[in-house]
Amino acid sequence: MKKIILLTVLFFCFNVTAQSINIGERIVIQSKHLNDERELLIYTPPSYHFNEKSKYPVLYVVDGDYNFHYVTGLVELLSSISKNIPEMIVVGLSSKGTPTYRKNSKPPYDVKDKGNADKTVAHIKEEVVTYINKNYKTNGYQILAGHSIGGLFTTYAMINNPKFFNSYIAISPALWWEDEALKKQIEIGFKKKQPLPANYYITLANEKGMGVHGFLELLESKGPRSLNLKFKHFPDESHGSVGMASYRWALEDMFADFRVEEGYFKDAKSVESYHKKLQENYQTSLHIAAGFLRSTAYAYSKDKKSRASIGKALAKYFPNQIDEYRNIQIAGLIQAKRLDEARKILVKALRNNKNNFETLANQASLFTLDNKPKDALKAIEKAIAIARRKNIRTWLLNELLDQRDKILVNI
Repeated sequence: MKKIILLTVLFFCFNVTAQSINIGERIVIQSKHLNDERELLIYTPPSYHFNEKSKYPVLYVVDGDYNFHYVTGLVELLSSISKNIPEMIVVGLSSKGTPTYRKNSKPPYDVKDKGNADKTVAHIKEEVVTYINKNYKTNGYQILAGHSIGGLFTTYAMINNPKFFNSYIAISPALWWEDEALKKQIEIGFKKKQPLPANYYITLANEKGMGVHGFLELLESKGPRSLNLKFKHFPDESHGSVGMASYRWALEDMFADFRVEEGYFKDAKSVESYHKKLQENYQTSLHIAAGFLRSTAYAYSKDKKSRASIGKALAKYFPNQIDEYRNIQIAGLIQAKRLDEARKILVKALRNNKNNFETLANQASLFTLDNKPKDALKAIEKAIAIARRKNIRTWLLNELLDQRDKILVNI
């Protein structure tokens, strides 16, 4: 009784507003191949909504019901926070319970434990990927990943559809299935699929009997030479814990060329070289990490000529992010009290996009320093409204709200 009374008192003493924390959305599509409705879990990265023209790679997680949450957290850590990989969209495939998921993941070979993997592959290729490419800002780089039975499915998909995805990640795959039946399909599956430019990442935890080593030996001797095969053993991880380590290793290796040397662009030529490297290695352009642009702007904060030439190169090779680079420069110049330089760049930023919330926030800062609080309030209110519509991360919105509160003090 005492505990109930205490909780009741606390409830009425504090005005607490509960808000849900969402890391993505759940949508439903109809599948003709699986003859059922299928749910997709979809995560978009921090810059997705406020950078309207940038496009992103897509990571398809076949066991989304089990792994979507931690994979999306890891991707955000490695991309927008650590700058080790590009930001990307993550799509988790949701099944209707474990038995259905396993049935749809197992290969359709003529064995006792026959599955529907062929139908699932068709569902992903023709329905899921088609839907995502139509409704989201994708750049054409596609990754398929799965753990355990999901790794078995990913490997089956790689053998029979080696060109559809750019990279495949099989995490401790259950290659023991049906006396390692998948090994028999290596030569059959690859004969008609040459050449094979895909990356195939495969991992193993501190476990035995998974059939991984025998499969690798056969794949290395009978598989296509053009397959970029990479294997990593994680002896300190269990079957349940190996997922996090596997994703981190595979994604960081896959996007090793994404990282900018020394963390910033030295000159305009380095921007051009970086663009060329991305096109050669990924056949697409990637969204540059904001940290690289910030480090570049800070490195040349007192070198107006170099800063301008790098800006021209970014406008040419990465036009979708020129506003981002300009706003980083403006914020740095405001902090350094070099307001005339900041105003000149602000004019360019407003001319290019007058509805960029970061540009409007910078404009509000300059109005505040010019002792024009009403103009500052108008600019920051517009920035907040735009930011809310674009569903930016809460911490970014809180910075705008804090800026507004400080402006209101002077009105």
